Amino acid sequence: MTGYDSLTFTRQTAEQIVADLKKDSCGLSGSWTGDVLTFTATKDYDGEGFTYTVTPDTQGRYTIEALWPWDTWSTDLASGEQNHAYAQGALAPLQPIDPAYSAADAAAWRRGRDEAANLLQIPTAAQSRSRSAQVPSMPHPTAPISGIDLTSRAR
Repeated sequence: MTGYDSLTFTRQTAEQIVADLKKDSCGLSGSWTGDVLTFTATKDYDGEGFTYTVTPDTQGRYTIEALWPWDTWSTDLASGEQNHAYAQGALAPLQPIDPAYSAADAAAWRRGRDEAANLLQIPTAAQSRSRSAQVPSMPHPTAPISGIDLTSRAR
């Protein structure tokens, strides 16, 4: 990773990027018009100013080009219990939540789990349970199938 790579994010993460830019007041801002994300830079930001538009891909994710250098983030860099809980939720989305988490830590864990599941397109445990209830039962492999004798073997 060079720091200026193009990275792809869920809408929820892109919204957080926009919120962070607003807090930073760095001369780069983001705004939404429906599903379209528009970044606007002032001349103070880069000497010229620009507008950059991002639309979601077929999975609803946003690829953000090299507008600033990205920092590498890992669980080693996570400071604070909420960052750790978020990372744990993202790294083990099908594991149960730690019952010792505070309400804020639990919310961070769920956010990490949900964003990882959305990005990787894997169901969370709750989604798996609800989907399994929708799947019709299939016959057991040893149940007789009309017209087929499973006891005889071809020689």
